[in-house]
Amino acid sequence: TTMISGLSPAHRLSRPAVLAGVAIALSGFGSATFAARAPASVDLSVRLEAPATVPVAQATTYTVTVSNLSRQSSGPITAQVSFPLTHTSPQIYILGTVSGLDPRCTVSGNRMTCQLAGLARNGSTTFTYSYTAPVSTRPLQMTATISSTTADPAMGNNSATVLPTLAYPSRPITESAINARHCTGSAALSSFFECLLFPSSLSSFAAVLKADQSIELGQPGYSGSWSQNAAKTSLSMVIYEDQGQGPVQVMSFSGWALNGSSCFHGLSTHTQDPAYVSPYEVCLP
Repeated sequence: TTMISGLSPAHRLSRPAVLAGVAIALSGFGSATFAARAPASVDLSVRLEAPATVPVAQATTYTVTVSNLSRQSSGPITAQVSFPLTHTSPQIYILGTVSGLDPRCTVSGNRMTCQLAGLARNGSTTFTYSYTAPVSTRPLQMTATISSTTADPAMGNNSATVLPTLAYPSRPITESAINARHCTGSAALSSFFECLLFPSSLSSFAAVLKADQSIELGQPGYSGSWSQNAAKTSLSMVIYEDQGQGPVQVMSFSGWALNGSSCFHGLSTHTQDPAYVSPYEVCLP
């Protein structure tokens, strides 16, 4: 029996008393009713880490760290990483190559989905993957997001984004034969990587980059010139056609050296009517 000073015996049996925040109903049997707790919630955060510069055309490891910043455990967590997309049509692919997946992760479309166990308070877990970045004029942005079976009202730290800064190797040229390949397709193509997805669209021609910076094309009426930047990480070419009133520029190319190969990848601009842009690969022997 709960005794409340100053009340008559009748009041003691009919009025509830509130002791230390707990409501106690005083019935004839002194039963108690407790207030329901608020639904459980956590504060999860995600961090996506990459090197300051990423070597182009070389597999690079990225690390995703998921943390529980709250004072209680979370339920199972789903983490996703979205990758940049090609402009191929009608099929769309990841713009680059994803490999080295954690066993908890799978790739479908342009997303990697990882199913993670719950985290204890102040706990964290990590997983890694590798991404091989192509030469591209489009941003190669990746975004990691997380969600949990436990509510997370603080959503501001549930996503993280990286935009790799590509690094190109130095590849000096003095004089060399070359083989150039390009593909047809949408003018929206931004990388020779997209051409490689459809090999049947490729065509090629051979030429020689001469020591005097001229290009020997082996086709009557055509000539050209080439150059490199000071770091020797890029190659530029201009092709001319003699149309009876002197040479007229019909194509220009600017590309970057790749790691692990003797090639330069980039885009070419063709000035024919109508003008168009095409991804190009120029390879040394």
